[in-house]
Amino acid sequence: MEKDWWKKHLSEDGRVLDLRGTELTSLEGVDLPADLKELYLSGTDLTSLSGVKLPAELQALYLDNTELSSLEGVKLPANLQVLCLSDTKLTSLPNSIKELKELFMLNLSYMKLKELPDWLPE
Repeated sequence: MEKDWWKKHLSEDGRVLDLRGTELTSLEGVDLPADLKELYLSGTDLTSLSGVKLPAELQALYLDNTELSSLEGVKLPANLQVLCLSDTKLTSLPNSIKELKELFMLNLSYMKLKELPDWLPE
């Protein structure tokens, strides 16, 4: 893929990056805009977010229906409000999710979690 291929999927105001259904396998080399609010990675072959710096302003992160198997080492932005992890390969959740005070939607459907963390409300 060419270096800045992802920019054609960026909204005009630069706040939404929609890569749903692309042939994405990695975000390596993608310099996410600092004022990005929504990131859609659904339906890609993404396996890892390792080494990706998510913008502090990010409010919604859609990782559903990906090959993602770990969130180890991923710093989730403190003001994240929506996190969609449904139908991923994750088998556990990082404890950092419980620190997301603005989070109001966490989608864990169709996951193969080995256990639910004790901090997750019933």
